[in-house]
Amino acid sequence: VLTSSIIYPNPASEQFNLSLNLLQSAKVTVELYDIAGKKVSTLLDETLPVGNNSQQLNVSGLTPGYYLLKVTAGNNMFNHKLILQQ
Repeated sequence: VLTSSIIYPNPASEQFNLSLNLLQSAKVTVELYDIAGKKVSTLLDETLPVGNNSQQLNVSGLTPGYYLLKVTAGNNMFNHKLILQQ
């Protein structure tokens, strides 16, 4: 279902872009975890259409540091390291 997942810019400050390529329409969930593994936020939870999708996600209220971004669509999952800076 999900063939690629790219985040930019990284490091990010108030927001970042998530670019996804979907082979079929799917519910996409984007969750953010701190370095201790605690879920901090769900940034996206919606069904996206087939093809290239670009989402701008807001992280302005979060503390600067290192995070793990988990992108799930159908049976596919991608993990990204995300650095937040001021």
